[in-house]
Amino acid sequence: MRKTSQKTQSVYECPFCKKIIPSSKKTEVFYRSTWVNGCNECFDLSITEKTVVGFQERNY
Repeated sequence: MRKTSQKTQSVYECPFCKKIIPSSKKTEVFYRSTWVNGCNECFDLSITEKTVVGFQERNY
């Protein structure tokens, strides 16, 4: 019999919303004129016209 191997997936904690996401799903978030690794939801908040001002004023 062969034993099936389990793949361990590395995880990443988004510094903005503190969600744990797979490392393969992280993206760069535009925050205070620099790009920082984060999750897709925070990326949307950082570039969407309606939420960009509030997102940039938060302190993380």
